[in-house]
Amino acid sequence: MVSANKEMVVYCFDTLVAHYNSEDAPPPAFDEGQHPLFVTWKKVVNGGEPRLRGCIGSLEARGLINGFKDYALN
Repeated sequence: MVSANKEMVVYCFDTLVAHYNSEDAPPPAFDEGQHPLFVTWKKVVNGGEPRLRGCIGSLEARGLINGFKDYALN
């Protein structure tokens, strides 16, 4: 099992920024692998506890790099 790390989060945000600037995203700083993938976004409102904002994923194994890119942009 692979757990999210800072490099994966940075890659998702870099992908978004590159998309909106019509640029190519920089290469990720983590290794590619085939894993089930879920991305969950939480939002803090008024300094309270994080609340679920959205979730997307699949139990079917897929490549992390393309999976993060797809999920970040959808």
